[in-house]
Order: sequence, then structure tokens, then C-alpha cells
Amino acid sequence: MAREGPEEYCRKLPEVLPAGAVVEEQELKGNRLRFVRLSGRGPYTGWVDVREDNTELLTRVEKKAGAAGAAPVQAEDDLDGTSKRKKGSEKWRAPPVEPVAPAPVNSSYPRPGRFWKVVGAPKDGLTVWQGVSESSPILPGTLPQGAVVEEVQVVGNRLSFTDFSMRGPPSGWVNIRESGRDMIVVDMEGLSTLNIAEALKESAGLTFPQMPQPVQATRESREEAPLSGWAKLSEMYQKPLEKQRMDLAAAAAETDSAKRRTRRRRQTSVKEIPPLEELAHASEEMLVDMLGFPEEEAKHFAMMNEESKNRVITECRALIDMSPLERQMAFEKLRKAWPRGPFPSFAKPTENLPSVNTNLLPPGTCFPIKRPPKTSSAPSNLVSALDGKPGTFFAAEPYTNTAEQKQALQALAQKVAALPAQEVAAEPSVAAERMDFCRLPATKVDSEKLAQNVMAKTKLSGADVALYLAEEMRKRPLVMDAGPGPKLKAAGLSEADFRGERAKVLRDSASQLGNVDLLSLSKPNLVLDTHKDYLKAGADICCTNTLNANALAQRDFKTSKFVTEMNKTAAILAKRAAAEITKQDPRKPRLVAGLIGPNSNLLLGANRTRSVSFDDLVEAYSEQIKGLAEGGVDLLALEAVADAVSAKAAIYAAGDVYRQLKQRVPPMLIHAVVDSATGRTPGGQGLDAFYVSVKHAKPLIVGLVASESNEKVLGAYQALGKVAQSFTGMRLGSEGQAPNSLSADATSATKGSLPNLLGVSGSGLPTHVSALAQLQLSGVPRALPEAVKAMMLSGRDVHTVTGFSLVGQRGSTRASDGFKALVDDYKAKKDPACLSKAVDVCAQDAEKGADILDVCVDGIANDGSNRGSKAVFGKFVEMCDTDERISKAPLMLCSSEWKCLREGLCSVQGRSIVNAICLMVGEEEFLRIAKECLKHGAAVVVMAISEEGRCVTSKDKVAVLQKSYRLLRQKLDFPPEDIILDCHLQSLRPDEHPADVISAIAEVRRTCPHASVAAGISNLSAAFGRLSKLREALHTVFLQHAIPKGLNVALADAGNLPLYCDLDKETRQRCEDVILNSGKDEAVLKSFMGFLSFRSGATVCLPLQATVPKDTSGQEAWWDLPECKAAAKEAQKEYLEKRGAMATPALQKAYFQSMKPAHVAVSGKVSPDTGCARPDPCRVTGSGGTGALQQQVSTALASATPVSASNLLAQLNLSLAQKVLLLDGPEGPGQQLAEIKDEASFRGSRFPASAKGNLNLLSITKPDAVLGAHRALLKAGADVIRTNTFYGDALCQKYYGTEAAAYELNKAAAGLAKQAVAEAVSQSPQQLKFVAGVLGPSVGGISGIRAAATWDQLVQSYRPQVQGLVDGGVHMLMLDMVSDTLNAKAAVYAIEEHFSMNPKDRLPVVINITLKEGRTASGQTLEACLASLAHAQPFAFGVAEEKAQVVQEAARQAGCIRGTAEAAGTHSTGSQAERPGGCSHCPCRSDVWGEATDSCWLTAG
Repeated sequence: MAREGPEEYCRKLPEVLPAGAVVEEQELKGNRLRFVRLSGRGPYTGWVDVREDNTELLTRVEKKAGAAGAAPVQAEDDLDGTSKRKKGSEKWRAPPVEPVAPAPVNSSYPRPGRFWKVVGAPKDGLTVWQGVSESSPILPGTLPQGAVVEEVQVVGNRLSFTDFSMRGPPSGWVNIRESGRDMIVVDMEGLSTLNIAEALKESAGLTFPQMPQPVQATRESREEAPLSGWAKLSEMYQKPLEKQRMDLAAAAAETDSAKRRTRRRRQTSVKEIPPLEELAHASEEMLVDMLGFPEEEAKHFAMMNEESKNRVITECRALIDMSPLERQMAFEKLRKAWPRGPFPSFAKPTENLPSVNTNLLPPGTCFPIKRPPKTSSAPSNLVSALDGKPGTFFAAEPYTNTAEQKQALQALAQKVAALPAQEVAAEPSVAAERMDFCRLPATKVDSEKLAQNVMAKTKLSGADVALYLAEEMRKRPLVMDAGPGPKLKAAGLSEADFRGERAKVLRDSASQLGNVDLLSLSKPNLVLDTHKDYLKAGADICCTNTLNANALAQRDFKTSKFVTEMNKTAAILAKRAAAEITKQDPRKPRLVAGLIGPNSNLLLGANRTRSVSFDDLVEAYSEQIKGLAEGGVDLLALEAVADAVSAKAAIYAAGDVYRQLKQRVPPMLIHAVVDSATGRTPGGQGLDAFYVSVKHAKPLIVGLVASESNEKVLGAYQALGKVAQSFTGMRLGSEGQAPNSLSADATSATKGSLPNLLGVSGSGLPTHVSALAQLQLSGVPRALPEAVKAMMLSGRDVHTVTGFSLVGQRGSTRASDGFKALVDDYKAKKDPACLSKAVDVCAQDAEKGADILDVCVDGIANDGSNRGSKAVFGKFVEMCDTDERISKAPLMLCSSEWKCLREGLCSVQGRSIVNAICLMVGEEEFLRIAKECLKHGAAVVVMAISEEGRCVTSKDKVAVLQKSYRLLRQKLDFPPEDIILDCHLQSLRPDEHPADVISAIAEVRRTCPHASVAAGISNLSAAFGRLSKLREALHTVFLQHAIPKGLNVALADAGNLPLYCDLDKETRQRCEDVILNSGKDEAVLKSFMGFLSFRSGATVCLPLQATVPKDTSGQEAWWDLPECKAAAKEAQKEYLEKRGAMATPALQKAYFQSMKPAHVAVSGKVSPDTGCARPDPCRVTGSGGTGALQQQVSTALASATPVSASNLLAQLNLSLAQKVLLLDGPEGPGQQLAEIKDEASFRGSRFPASAKGNLNLLSITKPDAVLGAHRALLKAGADVIRTNTFYGDALCQKYYGTEAAAYELNKAAAGLAKQAVAEAVSQSPQQLKFVAGVLGPSVGGISGIRAAATWDQLVQSYRPQVQGLVDGGVHMLMLDMVSDTLNAKAAVYAIEEHFSMNPKDRLPVVINITLKEGRTASGQTLEACLASLAHAQPFAFGVAEEKAQVVQEAARQAGCIRGTAEAAGTHSTGSQAERPGGCSHCPCRSDVWGEATDSCWLTAG
């Protein structure tokens, strides 16, 4: 544990120093050491204890003098500013050591720096700056997680680096810490991942205590193919001299021929290779010419510094000591981790490596499953050839008898041979924590000693209590009260009595009348006497006065703060009463049960919607159980349970509380309410299903609470007795029932068999307890059955996995496209109807006979992996739990994220299966998730996936599953019958053989006693897409051979599994051949594919068979071989002749285009409502005559007052009908302003130095210069001038650090341009001038290869610019130099957003598009770009292109550059009749840059 300072009161740091971490001492105060961490994980700096009691927490290590890898610690490395040593503090120094002569160093190499490793990078990587200051520009690249850099210098919190791992920018500055977390730490592990201790010793120059040397592995005679120059070198050093010479010569020749170097090879004689340690000073030529290194590896090694070379040589020495097989595996691992280098990765084997290597999944991830890529839909001829025709894959008649299908599969399961296997026992400490109180090793307990302990009010052992009760329940039914509540309610107490002295001062509390649980504090003597009355009446077990003593129930009385004290006091009072009554009769010890009542807020309405979450329940029950435990109760009683979810929450809370108290959970008594009208719990479960839901708690007694003992209630109790492996109980009675009537009900209820416990319901008084105690019952109580090792699951009903169980997959997004589409629609629209339809799809499985229903709502991320939604999963599971069609069957909860699985477990009443967990998350995380499943009472599916990734061979699958099984049994005492081992069946492919899976199933079933074996059958045929009948045939054949070998759980399409005997002979034989093929005969798969091609009438391949069509040798995949295609074509010849020629795609398209609609609407157009219409800007005309209009506009322009939108558009249309308007140059005033270079002009008095070069900012800092540029352009003849805002959006201004001034500079620029126009119009009123507010292309374009900004960021960037230009008084808005359509659409969105709030002030929009070779920079043609921006209703558009012929070609294609007034609504100059073409895409004018012919707008320059 680390602290911020040396004092005890100093705050503890959230991170701790793990074992093996290396730190450097900074200051020593007594037993406290201030450190800087050099390696491992934990805080970068802090204070730790050197020793604790007599245990050394830290061990001193010594630095070698002159060690090449020693990392000097400089003063600036102390990031928290505490590097100066305080006065009087002592620093520990290492004792002197013998100097070691340093190795000769080549002066040409740089001084070695320390290596740093990125450990806290976000998803997008660590930001890299160009300089040390915060205002420095950000470099385009980032440092990813796991990258390693070499230190140049450290300044404050910034590190200057050079990238050693070549995974980011070559150099730059990064933050070392952000928000209190390490972003990058000193990496002392170095390059070695094979032996960390040796690597640390060699790289950091540290001397550790002598460690035992590993035994050198026996070298195998077999030689492996070397993978790199270092692999060759490691082989050469272990061979005899003559062999070395031969290999050197061969390697040199191989390198010479392979690389084809242009330089002449230096002739060297073959001699003995130099000592390994001298290679650090070898030249690139020596490595290539003498040792046969590839040139790239040699060059890379020569560029490394001295420290890195020593590390590589250390690694090579470790490789030399390996056997050839070990070395081959090591280099295979290294090559995958870092393909560019011959040395290992900096990452640990469990961290940040690609998924193909030892990549452990991040915490919170359960299973790395990916949805298989969608195969293309089968052509129509293929579908028709496969569906419903005799002579195809199956008989013509469909198979609809699902019961017959299940019966056939169950018959196969009876053929499984029961082989003896050795049980895997849990570790003693683990087994002790999870003891079954019904089956303790001892059989008797000393009742006299137990009575003495009761009288002494000491804490009783749970085992002693369970043994005593078990012994008594074998003789007679025990009698139990329902707590003192019923009698206390009948006592007629007042408000003051309930409040007492404690609650009298509660001013903010509600009325306490009826708060019986509070009486333990306000009237303790009354509660004590009431307990005695119940015990004297004959109760063997008395319950505490805590039925509603939890925070949720007490919330109504506003007394939640008394909950812990209330429960503790109630337990003490009950213990005192039991002790006093036991003293009167020591032969009959009285025991106390801590009463945990139901939550009345849990269930609301007919659909049983839960109003409190599972975590809220756990928190409330934890507080209550903690008080009961501190009060010393002997038992825990969960009474009147209405919903299994609340019972599971109480069980979960009890486990956590007693684990924190370091005690064992006492025996539990659980009684559920049974409705006498339905024979089910209020949650809808049968009593037997309720038992299965809570059986993971290993309760001592499970029973029912009912108001009467009718046929429904007795039927529920009998069903409980058939499945319960614990003692059973029955609690009867209704409100106001007489004691003799209760006796009669109890007598009739116990005629069949006596329960082990009889009790009164929540209204029972001492007289009722006395009536039960005095009953004369004949018979023997129910005997405890022998434990059955069978997996029990439950929904509303019980399902026991004894033979074969079928899991339906229609409710999984991984297996059902229709279900996935509904779930995706819900996520997008939040429409409950979509989830309701998804529930209907899931219900089809239950209707078609599925025993278990698979539920998965994971979405698909961009990388193909699954992405879970906790909220959607929880909501869907709750809907399934309340749907009577689905809730009958248990659920298999499937997700790749633990948070989703936990939400599902917290939402379902029944006992479910978690699908799936695997060792790829690491043993620690694997056991943690499995332990959580155990606490929730769920069974688990364990996948055959190891730390290294997916297992392929049968041997690997068996080894991983056996290891997982042993871990679950030994470390957690996980019930073996609740473990489902999945051999991970994959699609048919050359390296995946179903026969291997079948053999693995048999071996796993033989060696893992009582565990189930599962397989996802639908995976087998995933490559065949829509070939449903072929897929079903493969499924049936696989099950026919796998079930007798031990497969007893299969995920498949329920109801669509044909009978094995119904398959036609040829289909069955072909499927058997390919499934039972062990992979030795490749002709089997070829033959199967030829058969498929023949039957389907089309060439079908398996898309998942190979990752590339050709392997490294250039050999084609077998299905592409000419002879294979020729054979398939010959086999299909007769069939294809009958089928006839297929229409080509062109003919198909032409046919559909030739079809005409039968009816076309001819009614009038629908006009928009008032205020919603948007006038066509090209067709707005003025009123009152052209002269009056021009006079009004001229007056407004000269006075710099706003011009109304209608007058402005009318005048523009009138001017365009008369002449060509001239726009100023391409850069507006920018070309003249570019002459300003001094920094002061840009900064002014308020802006930073980074503002230099920001021409748009001159509208604020140099307004006179901008105004002069506008005047010059107007004087030269421009009719429309552009504002100085080409880079005025916030993202562009952020580059200069002036984003806060975006609105101000745009408004100022608009005002300056408007002032220049006013001056010009005042001088010449007949020559009207206009101002165009420019919105340029932002630097955050989002259509490029690498996104610089998101859509929302672009829109947010344009908002202040649009607002500033409009407020500044521009006459139109111009999207200038449009090269990225998506960027322009973001600007249009911001414009529309502004004018939607100010529709009367809407300004015309002009769009200028930049083309190169006929396309925009984002790849669109002019026609496509115009269509993309048509929603902006532009007043005019323009095209910029260097080549005039490209502009004319674009104009011809788009039909918009030249347009007639009738077609395009444009005004033209000259004779309109001479203008060819028409506008079919854009109803606006055209503006051609560089080509003024037939244009309405002309751009100078």
C-alpha cells in the first residue's frame, strides 16, 4: 500500500505496488521510503513501508558499477516536484561493489537513454505534441498502447522521445501523467519476455539474490526452419565448427541470391564466427555478408543504441540455450508480436498483443466470439434447386413432427456408456466455505452442550445447529413461529408506544403507527416477553422481529438509519428469550432465526414489473443481514418470498456480509408464498422451479407459505418433494383463522407425508403455534434424499438435464438475422414494439420444443466483435421472464461482456446458464467471473479457448477443457453438474475437422465426471448461408454420431432437425463422409463440394475455408483448380441443359426498367402550411416596379442598413437578367493581406503568439488593412465582394489558439465588407454592390482517409461563423472552395439550423465547388456533389477547375452549367435561344470559375 506522504494520516493511493516491482529510493524516514517506480505496475511515486512486523516488504538490490543497462535517475524525473531531499532525511546507499570493466563502446553510437512504455493510452492513442508547451501543434500520429520510446529529455510533465518500436510518430513530446494516471512509465522489463528475472538483471544492471538456474532442456535432433537472422545465429552457436562453416556459407549464398543487392558483395573467407558478445559492434556488412542476415534486420540492428543491442544479444543467448522446438515456438511468438524486428516485443505475454498471440481479453470480457461474416445470398436458381423438389437433398414432404425429432435424439443419448472416472475434489478450505448443511460428515451433535451454549447466548456453530435440527427432523416435524409481529400488531399500541424514547425526537419521520420492527428499540421488554410466549407455546425455532427491518421497507417510515441497530437489537432479544426458555427445559434447545421478509415494492402490476433493481435489493438486505449477524442469530430465514429474484438478492447479500465478517453463512430456511388458486408463487414459478432457483445457497429447509391446504397447494408441495435435495417445510394459516381450524388444515395436509417443519404464517399467534405443537401426527417425516449429480435449471418450470437437451437459437443476434434486425431497430428507434416482436421470435423456439432458450442481443462492432448493451439485455430478459410462452423454459444468457450477463442474471427468476467463459481472459479473471456466476446460482458454459487463442486439434481442446474443469472444481468447488464444456465446433474448413470435435467430446465426457458437453451445431454449416436443407442435413448427421459419444447439450434450430432415417441415402452418405473425415483425405471435402455443386446447379465454395485464395507457395485453393471446375461442369452438364440459359445481369436490369407503373397520381400538388413554405430564391420578384426596387435596395446599401430578404433576392434576379455579375478574386481580400508578415499585426494586444499568419484575425487587429483591400476590389469592378473569413470557423481558429474569437472576427469581417460596399454605392448609386459571407473548408474535414473531426464537431465549429456573418449584415452566404461534400453538408446544416429559428431573415446561399480531373477531393463527380447539396436550395453554384475542357465535360454531364431559363430558371446574357441543354438536377444558377461563357456569374482570377 502506497501513501501520499510519510505520516499515517496521509491519503492512501488508489494503486498498490505488486510483487516484483522495482523502485528507486528517494528519501527514507524511519520505516517509510519515498520511491520512484522503475518497473512493474503501481503508482509512479509515493511512500511505502519497508517492513511490516517481522516481514520484509522491500528487498534491497544493488546496481552494477558501469552496467550498460543501468538507468540513471535525473532530478527532473520526479514528476510531483518532490525531488529535493528534506533536511535531516537519510538516504540509503548501496555498499561498494567491485568495479566491472565496461564493455568496449563504439563512440559512433549515441548515449543510451531510458526506455518508456505507454500504459495508459486511450483507444485512439496518446496525443503527441511538436513542442513542450501546451500551445504546441499536435502531430497527426499517436502513440498506441504498448508502444516503447527512448527518452531524450524530461521537462516537467512532458517527455521528449524517439519512437523505438516504430508504432507512432518518430519523435515528439507526450504527457507522462494525465488526471492522476500514468500515461507512460519507465520500462525496465526490457526486450526479454522469456525470463523476466534475467532480463531485468541484464538490462537494468541489478544484482538479485542467487536464483536456481533452470535445467537445460534436452536438445532434439529434429531441425526447424529458421525464421530470421537471429534464429539462424542461435542455431550456429550450438553446432560443431565444421557445421558452422557450412551453414555460414549457405546463409551467405542464400542472402545474396534472395536480396539481389546491387552493390558488389565483399568476398570474405569462411572462418570461425566471432563471440556473441562482440556482435554489438559488428557492422551491417558483417552481419549480411558473414552471418547471412537479411538486410532489413541488419540495418535495423546497426541503428540501435548500445543498451538495446545488449538486450538483443541477451535474448539471443537465451535462445541458444533452448531446444530447437522451444526456439521455434519462441520465434514464432516474437515474429507475431513484432513483425519488423528480430527481437521480442516490449509487451508482457498477457498484455496488448494481437489476438493471434497470447492476448488475454480485457477485464469485463467473457468470451471473444465474433459473428461470422454474412455470406452472399444464393442465386435464385440455387434456391429453387434446393427447396421442395424431389431428388434434391431431402424428401419433398417437410418434417413437422418436432416431438418425434426430440424422441429420436433422446434415444441416442441413452447409448452413452457410463465410464468410471476419478472425481476432482475441491481444496479443503474452499470446500469448507461451501459446505452442504444437509449432508455434513458427522451424524450427531451433543445436544446438552448445544443447550449450554444457547443458555450462555454464545455464537453457535452452523454445523452444530444443522446437525441438531437434522437429527430432530428425522424424528418429528419441527415447529416454527413467524416472529412476534402478529401478536405485537394485536396489542393495540399507540403512536407514542411505537416511537418510544429513541424515535420521539424524529421530527422529519412519518407516522410510526404499525412499524412493528421499531418496537425492538422502543419497547424491547414487550418484544422479549412476546418471544417467550411463542417459545412456551412449543416453538422450536423463534424468528426475530425483523420482517420489514430493511432500508426499502423502512423508507416509508423514514427510519432507514435505524436498520442495522434494529436488526442487531432484535437478534439479541430473541437470543435472550431462547436462552431463558432453554434454561427451563435444557433437553430441548431453542434456536433463533434471523427473519428476512419480502420486499413489498418489488412486484407491481399484472406484468410483474420490478420497481427496484437487484443491486438496491442487495444493498438493503446486506444492511439487514449485517445487523442480524452481529446480533448472533443461529439461522437465516427468508420468509414469504414472492419472487425468486428477491430471494437470490438476499442469498447474494448474505454471502458478501459473512465473507466480510470472515464467518460462514449459517443454515438457511427459505419459504415461498404459494397462491392457493394457481399453485404457483406470485412470480409465476412452480414451487419446484423456485427451489431450483435458490438451490445454490444449499439451504437446510425449503418450503411453502399458504393460506389453506387445497389441492393446488398440496400438488405444489409434492412437486417440491420430488426435486428438493434439502429438507422441506410447510407454513399454513390465514388472517383470523381459529387454532382448531389450523390444526385441521395441517392434519389434512400431512396425510400423504409429514413435512420436516411445520410453522404458522405471518398471522400466527402463540395459540396457533400451540395448536401445531400439540398435533398428534402419524407417520415419519420426509427422509432426506440422496444427492443427485444432475444439472437442474428452471424458468417457470423445472428442466433437469438427464439425457439430451436442445437449445433454441432464434432469440440470439448471433444466429438469427430476423431477430437481430428487430433488436437493431429497437436500439435505433427505442420502439417497444420492436422488442415485443423479438419476444415473439424467441417464443417460436419454445413452441417448437426447445428445452432451453438462448438469449443474446449483442450488436456488431466495426471490427466484427460483439458489443453488448446492458440496458437492452436486462429489459429483454425481463420481458422474456414475464412472457408465459418463454418463461416456462430456462434461459441461456449469452454475451461477450460480463456486465450484460450480470444484468441478465439479476433480471431473471429462474436458474439460467451463462454462455460463455473461457481461459483467454486469464486464470484470475476466469475464476472471478465463474465465482460471480456461482453466487448468482448460474450454470456456466466453458469454451475450448486457451490463453493462446482458439484450440484447433482434439488434443488441445481436451487439455484446455480439462484444465478449466479442474480450476472450477479445485478453486471454487463449482458443482460439476453445473459445468458445460463446449468443444467449440467450427465451420467445415481444411484445418477444422468435425471428427476431431467428436473425439474430443468423448474424451471430455470420460475424464470430467458429471459435466455436460455442448456444441454449437449451427456453426458447423455457417459457411453455407441460405442452403437451409443442406445445413439441417449436416446437423442431423453430426448429432447422430456425437450424441452417443457424450454430447448432451446442442445449440441448433429447434424443430428443423430432420430424422436421420428420412435423409436420402446419397445426402446422408456425403454428409457422413465429410463429418467423419479426420482431415487426412482431402479428396473427401473436394467430393462433397462437387456433390453440392451438382445438386445446386451452381458453383458454391466455402468462404470460411481459407483466409487467402493462395498460400505462400502460390498454390491455388482446391476449388479453384481447373480440373475441379471441369469435373463440376461435366457433372452438371445434363442438369444445366434442362435448366436452360440464365439471363445476364444486364438483361435482368433492362427488363425491370422496361416495366411501367399501372397508375400514376394526377391530382394537384399539396401546398405547405402558412409559414412553412420556402420560396424558390431564383424566382422571387419584386413589387412596385424595377426602378422603385432598385432605389430601395440602393438606399439600404448606401446607408449600411439591412435589406429585406425578398427585396434582396428580387434585385439579384433583376441584375442577373441584365448582366453578368463579377465576383472578386479567388481569395477575396486575402491576396493583399498576405503581404502582412509581422507578428504584432496579428497578435494585437490580446492574442497569443500562435496567432501569427491568421489572416482572418486581421479583421479585428488591422481593420484598416482589410477595409482597404475591399475598397481596392470594389474599385477594380467587383459587384460581389467576399468577407475575410475563409478560415473563420472555430476548428481553423483553434489551430491558431483563437477559437474563442470566431464569432467576433466573422462579425467584424462582415461589418468591414459592408462598410466598403456602403461607400461604393454612395458614390455610384446605380452600381449596386453586395457582400458574400464566406464559409471556407474547415481543417476538420471528415471524408478523408483519416478523420480529423466528427460531424458534430464540424457543425459546432460553423455555428459561431454563421451567427457572426449574419449578425454582421452580409447579403448572402457563400460556401467557398467546396472539396469535401460532407464538410459542406455540415456547413449547410449549421446554416439551416440558424435560419430555422429566424426564417424571415433567410439569406441566399451560393456554393462554389472545386474539381480536379472532374471530381471533388472526396471523390464525387459534379453531378453527385450537386445532388448531395440540393437540399440547401442554393441561389447559385460555381465550379473551379484548372482545365477548361474538364469544366465543359462536367457541365455536359451535370446539365447545370449551361441551362435555359425555362428548364433551369437561370438568367443569361446574350441570346437565350442559342443555349443548348437543360438542367435536370439543380434549379439554381451556375457560376464557372475560369470559364465565363454563358455564365451568370464571373469570377476574376
